Amino acid sequence: MSMRRIFQILGIASFCVFIGIEAWSNRVLVTKAFDVKNLSWREFVQDIRMNFQQGFFGKVDWIDGNGLFMRALDRRVSNTVLRGKGDMLLYREWGRVDPLVRAKEICRWNRWQGAHGGKYLYVQTPAKLDRRLEILPAGCNPDDFDVYGPVDNLIAVLRTNNVPCMDLSWDLAMNAKQVQCNYYRTDHHWTYEAAFSVFPDVARKIAELAGTTLPLDCPELKSENWKRITLPRSFLGSHGRRTGAGFAGYGDFTYLVPIFPTRMAMCMENGDLANAGDFGEAIVSKRVLASGPFHDAAGVRYGVYFGSERGAMHIRSALAPC
Repeated sequence: MSMRRIFQILGIASFCVFIGIEAWSNRVLVTKAFDVKNLSWREFVQDIRMNFQQGFFGKVDWIDGNGLFMRALDRRVSNTVLRGKGDMLLYREWGRVDPLVRAKEICRWNRWQGAHGGKYLYVQTPAKLDRRLEILPAGCNPDDFDVYGPVDNLIAVLRTNNVPCMDLSWDLAMNAKQVQCNYYRTDHHWTYEAAFSVFPDVARKIAELAGTTLPLDCPELKSENWKRITLPRSFLGSHGRRTGAGFAGYGDFTYLVPIFPTRMAMCMENGDLANAGDFGEAIVSKRVLASGPFHDAAGVRYGVYFGSERGAMHIRSALAPC
């Protein structure tokens, strides 16, 4: 028997052993479906599929290993996620939105608010793309990532119709360096530090629309009056979970708490009191802080304020400056 033939047989045998180990390790995911009574065949198959998605043996390890393999091959796309400059993980495809349709709905909402004595401010947050598209790796077609053209058209229509609005992309996403500073590497969300950097301007605009003015030395708006707490290498965002930690690694996670006195209460939409006390007691979710680096039963890291699963809520600050 030739050496080539021996290697072929060993390869087939190894693959069969691997399939056998995986089948045996995941047998409970099939047997669990038999424990549910009166399932139709379609429901039975869906139940098995759900069990495999949630509890496949070694799922995270396999995904991480695949990400590491893709990184070793210097692949830029893995599981529909694009790895840009600085290992920033991005959406590979961006949906198209008609800015005129969106603007029409926002203008209608603004008129409804005014008719009921309310004030409205439209705040456009940036995408995890810089306006110059420097974050994209070589070979990408810029036309496939034109997200700010529609944004500019939307803002222009709103201003023509006297809708108060702000576009934060000019402050947070002008170039690749800003995107790297203001967004989580493995997630599409901006960081809390990025939100804090623009929140004073938004707060002053809200105060202006409310008919008041925040003092220039307002302590709540000064960064030195907030404590930054960093959990190193403790966050893997939704993009990172799709590609595995081996593709771009874990990122640091930072959140902020005030060092000035606070007294707050958070109520759910139905009026039930959820939390009360100072900012840390009322707003920061200890359950989410105790979670793992990616989404688990305790929640997901960027939901550290309020908790990931919160719906509509009412927050009152007894010591608010206005």
